[in-house]
Amino acid sequence: MIDPRCPVQSVTIEASKQSKLAGECAIDVAEYAEQADGRKEIGYFQLKHSTVRVNKRLGLTDLAKTLKAFAQRYNAHTDANRASSESPRFCLVTNRHLDPKLSAAFDAIRQGDTVSAARRRQLEKATRLSGPALRSFLAAFTVVDGEGDYVVQHEQLHGELAGFLAGFVDSSEVDKIVNLVSERALPHKVKNRRKGEILREDVLQRLGMTSPRNLFPAPREFETLAQVIRREQHDALVRHVIEATAPTIIHAAGGVGKSVVARQIADSLPAGSLGLVYDCFGSGKYRNPSEPRHRPTDALVQMANELAAAGYSRTLIAPTGIPADALFRAFLERLHEAIRSLREIQPDALLVLLIDAADNAEMAALENSHQCFAHGLLRETLPTGCRLVMLCRTERRNLLKPQSSVHQLPLEPFSEGETTAHLRGVFPSATADDAREFHRLTGGKL
Repeated sequence: MIDPRCPVQSVTIEASKQSKLAGECAIDVAEYAEQADGRKEIGYFQLKHSTVRVNKRLGLTDLAKTLKAFAQRYNAHTDANRASSESPRFCLVTNRHLDPKLSAAFDAIRQGDTVSAARRRQLEKATRLSGPALRSFLAAFTVVDGEGDYVVQHEQLHGELAGFLAGFVDSSEVDKIVNLVSERALPHKVKNRRKGEILREDVLQRLGMTSPRNLFPAPREFETLAQVIRREQHDALVRHVIEATAPTIIHAAGGVGKSVVARQIADSLPAGSLGLVYDCFGSGKYRNPSEPRHRPTDALVQMANELAAAGYSRTLIAPTGIPADALFRAFLERLHEAIRSLREIQPDALLVLLIDAADNAEMAALENSHQCFAHGLLRETLPTGCRLVMLCRTERRNLLKPQSSVHQLPLEPFSEGETTAHLRGVFPSATADDAREFHRLTGGKL
């Protein structure tokens, strides 16, 4: 649920949101999801754990009550008023193993193949369904068998959390999630929640995230421009970024359009490549104590989770007080994942990180005696296929503490031709003399 791509909106423990529908007694967990196309899905789960008969195969006798209750809930969902909006599925999760012959019978009916008359009658009796209805129900029913015991599942949960959290994950982090489920299983109702309900924010809160904003702490706030001038340097800049083997600083005076150029480069990369622009300026809010953008916990988390939201890497959660070195390592892991994902589709794809107004981030860090991510990122060895570009004012390049290997490219002021194109985009009737005078007065800074 903490993955931005996850369609699951909520789960309920020991209950469902449709508690008055038939088959409620069989539901240990219900999962509610909404796909990108707006299609709603419900997953009903029953959990069967045995400590005595763990080595005994799970047969039809063991499943009879479950199949009956699930079939009743299936019938309720096939009502005409529900079929168009909700797509139910059913799952039995157990540490025992399903009888192979019963599993084969399930598969045969799902696929429309022949199954023995005796076995079909047994399933029809258990579900009180027959023909196409039985086939459709079993197509929505699965058994996940051979699950491990509590210790195994605790270790699996630990491993899964370690994939999301930067730094060391101890047992207390796992216990927070386990306790959340245990609390929701109790009969008392939690304020502002349905019985047994767990939402994404509940999980994030147990992991130290007070708001979903913690996953995206510094979103872009670029202004929308009515017209954008393609710079005469554009092709040369894009070519340099593609061919560069070391980080690059693109520098210019204020008003020369560095932010626009960053976005143009991101949109002009080769097919299959990805350009990610990080906004250090934030429409001037970068100095606001409530909206910092200069710390590693701001920038690295924002960029990593933008990659995660696009489907290229895992989500990154930064617990309070995490050391910067652990956060940088976690970020670099996401970059490696993103490059692998991109190159599975396009072998020569690039991931380009464009850090706009990096000098502003360094200034904010100095004012607050904080560590800034920008100069630190310049010193990291990025994975093959990843490019790093920082944009700043020429007179502030020293704030980034660039090493001699860092390329430094000047972004030239607007030429007279570029100034003319910009002026006529606003005032179509402007003459050549008007444009020339406007260029003289602005000095190529728009």
